[in-house]
This record gives sequence, structure tokens and C-alpha cells, in this order.
Amino acid sequence: MAEPHVPQLSRICTHCLEDKPATLEFFPLHKMGKHGLHSYCIPCKKADDTKRRNRPDQKARQKAWRDANKANVKDYNAAYREAGYSSTQHCAEWRAKNLEKARAYARSMQRRKRETSEAFLLKQRVSARLNDMLKGKGGRTTEQLLGYSAETLRLHIERQFTTGMSWEKMRKGVIEIDHIIPVREFNITSYDDPDFASCWALSNLRPMWAKENRSKNGKRTHLI
Repeated sequence: MAEPHVPQLSRICTHCLEDKPATLEFFPLHKMGKHGLHSYCIPCKKADDTKRRNRPDQKARQKAWRDANKANVKDYNAAYREAGYSSTQHCAEWRAKNLEKARAYARSMQRRKRETSEAFLLKQRVSARLNDMLKGKGGRTTEQLLGYSAETLRLHIERQFTTGMSWEKMRKGVIEIDHIIPVREFNITSYDDPDFASCWALSNLRPMWAKENRSKNGKRTHLI
């Protein structure tokens, strides 16, 4: 009998946005991080540390950020102390006891990422659409399902911006991601269907003004 397939844990570097195995070979240790690992992969962490050390105003920048995010820093430090610097179990227990604070902190961090990273914004939008399409992602990441990274999608969408389009308008919902061949024309019952790959192929995606997308009403328009 074949052994059951055990999916390998993965983690997306929040700097380069690459999906890598969640191991110490690819990510530095961080007791408060997901899977006990830092959010930056090893190359990105080293580059970021070097960049920070070389900034003459680094201390002033850090102080300014802490002053502007006192509530988040307080919650983070409390969780870190609770974890005892040695185990993520304590941190998990703190989250369980302070669920609303943990959720508020997570929401604030995600909001900050959406405001500063277009790739993260797109990844969240697409991830929500995939979850709604097939009720979950089966333990796989958005990038694994699509076959391309969030940064690749960002570049593809941005190069198709027409006059007046911007990422700020995308954030506000004035611009949407349009499927040139509408989703309804595909027969998708699982992520392994060939139609899923065709539906979410880069060549089938483009930015479109929300009003135009709604008036399109699921009809096919010209290909790019």
C-alpha cells in the first residue's frame, strides 16, 4: 500500500514573495514567526540587515515607527514575553487567551501590507476568490495553485494599466481583475481541472474598471 502523501509546509517570504519550504535551510529561526521561522527568507534577511546597518538614520527610523505603532508593539512584546523566548506554544496560548487582540494585530499588519505591497494586495484578492470558488484551497498556497507568484501577477496587471489606472484605485475597488474569458465558461470542479489553469492563466487576466466589469455581465470580450 502506498504511503499517504504528507504535504510539505511552506512559507512565503514577505519580501521577495517566493514560496519556499518552511525549514531552517530557507528561513532564519524566529520564535514568534509562523512555523517558528522569520517572515523573510535567509537571503532577504541578510540583505535587509545589511541595508539597515548602513542607514545613518536607522535608530531614528526605528523610534519613529515604534512611536507610531505603540499598541502593536505593546501587544507583540507581551506575546513575546509570554512565549518565554523559547517556545511558540506559549505564544499560541497567549493568542487563544487574547483572541480579539491577536486578530486586531493581524488585521492591522495585513492592512499595512496591502497599503505598501501591490503583490500582497493581489494575492489576498485572488486567494479570497479561490476560497469562494471551491470552498478552500486544500492546504495549498495561492501561488502553488496558480503556478506563478504574486509578483509575476503584479507585473502582468500593471503593464496593462490604461490611462487613469493606479494601484490606489485598485485598493479602493475602482479597478478589478477581469477574466477575459469569463469564469462561467469554464467547467471547474477542482483545482486539478485543466479548465482551472486556463481560467487563471495570466493571458486570461487583465485590469478593468469596476463599472465596465459589472456591465460586461460575464460576457466574453476581445483577448489581449
